[in-house]
This record gives sequence, C-alpha cells and structure tokens, in this order.
Amino acid sequence: MTATFAAAAELPYVELAQLFERTFAGYVVPVRATPAALEARNRIEHVDLFASPIALHGAVPVALALVARRGRKSRIAAMGVVVEARGSGVAQALLDKVIGDARARGDTSLVLECIASNERALRLYRRAGFVPTRRLVGWRAGALAPEAQPIVEVDPAELGRVLARSDDGGLPWQLAPASLASLTAPSRGWTIDGSAFAVGSVLEQEVALRAVFTRPERRRAGHAARLLRGLAAAFAPLPLVMNPIAPDGLGRELAAHLGAVPHELAQVEMVFPLAVAGATVTP
Repeated sequence: MTATFAAAAELPYVELAQLFERTFAGYVVPVRATPAALEARNRIEHVDLFASPIALHGAVPVALALVARRGRKSRIAAMGVVVEARGSGVAQALLDKVIGDARARGDTSLVLECIASNERALRLYRRAGFVPTRRLVGWRAGALAPEAQPIVEVDPAELGRVLARSDDGGLPWQLAPASLASLTAPSRGWTIDGSAFAVGSVLEQEVALRAVFTRPERRRAGHAARLLRGLAAAFAPLPLVMNPIAPDGLGRELAAHLGAVPHELAQVEMVFPLAVAGATVTP
C-alpha cells in the first residue's frame, strides 16, 4: 500500500480517539479511547501531536503513531494499523517515517514498549533496528491483606517531585519523574505520613496503580506495605493492580511480602540508538 502522511494534530480529538480505537482493534488488551482520556494520556506522557504521523491511503487515515518527546529523546507511545490495512506494509512505512523524523530533529534515542506476547510487533521493531533493553512487569493484589490506615490524599504530581530528587535517570518513560509530575485528575495520589507515596486511578473494576515510591532514607521500614494495605482497605472490594510498566526486579520484594502475584502481561522495552550524545553541531 502506498501511503502519505499527515500530522495527528490535524485531526480533532474526537476523530483522533476514534482512529486510535480502530488501530487497536483486536489488540492483546481491549482499548477504549474517549477524547478526554486520550488528551490526558498525551499530556502526561508528553506526546507531540505535530511529531505524531498518521498514514493515509488516499484521504483515509489507516495507521497512527503517537510520538512523545523530551529534550533530544523520543518515544513511540502508541502505534497501530486499522484491520483492513494490516499486512499491507503500512506499518513499516509508518515506522520508517517516525525514525526518519527523529533523526531529522537530532534526537539521540527513540524508545518504545511492546507487549511481550505480541510477536508480530516485536518482529517489526527488531527488523527496523530496535534493540530489546529490559522487561517491564507488574502485579495483581493476590493475597494482599487490607488493613485500615489513615490515608491522606495528596496532589498526584507530588510523587514525581519527590522522585526527581533521587532518580538516576534509569526509570522507564512512564515512571520517570517528568511523567509523574505531569499527573492530573483522574489520577490520584496517596500517602500516610509522607514516607511513601502511591499514585493511580480508581476504575470501575480495579484500582490501577501507576507507581509506588518510598523516600530512600525511610526504606525497609514497612511504609510502602502499610500504604498499600491501607489503599486495599479504603477501596475494597476493588483489587489493587500494578500495570506492567516497572523494570523486572523493581519492587519484587515488596510484592512478594504483600502476597501479590505477577501480572499476566509483560512488556519489552526497546531502544533505537539514533546518534551520539554531544555530537558536534554545525553552525
């Protein structure tokens, strides 16, 4: 299929949300997107709609890549093709477009995450030159025992501000301080006494946690476990779920201590090295 490209910014959010859903039809997990929810996701993860290409067949959008940008680093936050255009080569053309645009901007790296069981997508990214860097995992409540605690609700962005003072830059995009510091409603933040923080969203069937963090000087004193047990009690009977966005091993001891069980899905983080940082700039 011969494709032309336009910026996602050219579509109203209503149409963009509809296209987003269509490109993820039949995905590993159900994908629903309202204009408001998609805008919130894009804002939190720093998606640049002018840098996010839509592939067109004639005048009809058939594929979409949402591209997030921070400094000279970028991320494919989502990429999908409508059912009727799959297998036509448009996915490769769209990926080539994203890589070419990142190079043209002078980005130094391009990252993405892919569901570990999505072999078709993993093959596409590997062929394009993306290199797997680490596995991202999550957990479900399992045997986590609720225990009433004096939970205090705080600004969800507070966790990002606290984390920024201790992070070494090694966290995945969705857990980076810049992402967490951008959180707004419907995301919520919780603590007990400021020793540990959690952020997440209260959904119809679960409490979806995005991050849990204990101040370095207060670790191994049970603060995070106490907070999570308190949240389980506060929102019972809704279960706590940590989606698979954390590096494998991070928080493993805490999850095991609480009786949590591994999330059934995992992701593979992949990086495309674009250039050498600090390269000479031509005047």
